Amino acid sequence: GRPRALRGGRLLGVPAGWPWPGGGVSEPRGRLARAMGALQGIALIGYRAGLFVLEAIDGVGAVGIYSVANQAAESMWLMAAAIATAITAPVVRASEEAAVALVKRSLVKSLLYIAGAGAIVAVTAPFVIRYALGDAFTGARTPLLLLLPGAIASAPVRIPPASLPVRPG
Repeated sequence: GRPRALRGGRLLGVPAGWPWPGGGVSEPRGRLARAMGALQGIALIGYRAGLFVLEAIDGVGAVGIYSVANQAAESMWLMAAAIATAITAPVVRASEEAAVALVKRSLVKSLLYIAGAGAIVAVTAPFVIRYALGDAFTGARTPLLLLLPGAIASAPVRIPPASLPVRPG
């Protein structure tokens, strides 16, 4: 029941006095959190299904090449995650207007930083992949270049979910 869940939450680092999901969390925010979680699950299933199809069509080597390209593209999201982590506490303490302004500035910064990193990755990937992983993975260059625009465009989306659930009310 709830007491057991609260004890578990305390073990996971949820401070005493903080609202527990479902208790003190607004219904629209709860629906948003559930929808975001469901979308993450769907994305994971889609990614894994794509790997199974790729393996069936082109073999395990193609899965390895695609995985290298995918990991290189998605690693740029770490910058957006760092920005989201850095703004979480100020967003919680700020007024609604200040919090919105901070999230907007962070979205723009995230997009600019990740676009810059994407440009560097696009220019250096052919050389870095060959040097770091060998000739067997040079085929990862094309999928990486195809994945970069989507990785860049979707990176800022990671910032609002980090700050929305922790806003009071």
